[in-house]
Amino acid sequence: MRNDIVSDSHSHDAFVELLSRHRGQLFGFIYALVRRLDDAEDIYQDTALVMWSKFREYEPETNFLGWACTIARYRAANFLKSERRRRRYFSQAVQEELAALQASISPRDAGLQQEALVDCMERLPESDRRLVELCYGGGESFRQVAERLGRSPQSVYDALCRIRRVLFKCIARAAARQRRSQNAEGGQ
Repeated sequence: MRNDIVSDSHSHDAFVELLSRHRGQLFGFIYALVRRLDDAEDIYQDTALVMWSKFREYEPETNFLGWACTIARYRAANFLKSERRRRRYFSQAVQEELAALQASISPRDAGLQQEALVDCMERLPESDRRLVELCYGGGESFRQVAERLGRSPQSVYDALCRIRRVLFKCIARAAARQRRSQNAEGGQ
């Protein structure tokens, strides 16, 4: 009995450390799937509970984030199946592609991308930042945001496509600068 308690305590500490280290990436992955902050928070909590219940099955030398994203993908898929709102969500094929992509990104690279995204968001004009926050940070659909702003849903969609392209290019430039910097440091 005593060994079980010590083992459980060690498992708990390891789980908490791994979950804390990958929280941002896991939450970002879930948010990308469901695109609503409150839904993503609920699914994250549900995913963490399932992960804890299955943590004894996790093999320490494997990719924790990949394992976590797999569980999250299934939890999000279950949520989306039961959700009957008029909102659009990613198809199962896109969810699987996102899961594979997320699992292939190293934690260090993901952290650099996250930093670049924050920096790139700050460089956006205020109106673009506000639109992104309204569409992705709130509980409203694109149509509701468009109505609130007195715009057509298509104009909101077009603006978001333009903003995503700008952010993607900005993040790609930041990643290229980081790689050049690392190569220069490695050559010294």
